[in-house]
This record gives sequence, structure tokens and C-alpha cells, in this order.
Amino acid sequence: MLYRLLVIEDNGTDVLMLRHALAEHSIPHEMLVIEDGEEAIEYLGNCNARNTPDLIVIDLNLPKQDGLDVLREYRFSALLVGTPMIVLTSSSDPGDRNRAEMLGIAAYIRKPIQLDDFFAIGETIRKLLASKTRSASDA
Repeated sequence: MLYRLLVIEDNGTDVLMLRHALAEHSIPHEMLVIEDGEEAIEYLGNCNARNTPDLIVIDLNLPKQDGLDVLREYRFSALLVGTPMIVLTSSSDPGDRNRAEMLGIAAYIRKPIQLDDFFAIGETIRKLLASKTRSASDA
């Protein structure tokens, strides 16, 4: 199965590291990268059953509108109810984490400094996608 991943991130290095983490865990995927919150809100507003992402990775510190705004807008939309969302951020503010968790995210991950720690994100994504696939087949 080829997974559709939406990555909402404005840092090209972090996107590259995420690609390496996915490759490290042999996750078959196609990745769409959106670099600002405003564009992400527009994209998600135009999603339908055929192009809905299987998983969303979102940074909180985005241009135009922040990641929390994107989460507030779409976290509980009918189309995205079963879609795991991971916050991948440099923010160490406990308030950011609490607000994101109240919006039902699947994981809150501080951007790691060590390469091996970044690769571990691939394992988190693999587990969430496997869990989503099992849930869909049970329905």
C-alpha cells in the first residue's frame, strides 16, 4: 500500500530528514509538502475521499497561519476524523503541547537534534499507519 502523507513544514532540512526517516523504515509513500498554514488550510478544505492524506505531519511555527490554526480548522472535520496527525515542532512551550493534544493529535514530537532520534520518527509514523490500516479493515 502506498500511503499519502501531507507534511506541513517550511524548513526544507526537516522535510529532507523526514524523508530519510521514512526510507529508513521502508514506508511506501507519496509526500505532499505544504510550506505555510494558509495554503494548508486551503488544501485541506479542498480534500475529498480520493485525495485525503493517510497521515499529516505539521509544524506549529508556520508562516501566514500557525499549525495550531490549521489543527483547529480541520482536526475534527468528518473527512479527517480517522487521520492521524503528528505535531513535529521545535516548540518547548507546554501550552503549545496542551493545545495540540486537546485538538486530538496522535503524537507531539520535539524536533530532534540527533540524526538517530530523527530516524525514530519513522517508527512512530509506521506504527500509526499500521494502526490506521487495521482500524479501516475492521470497519
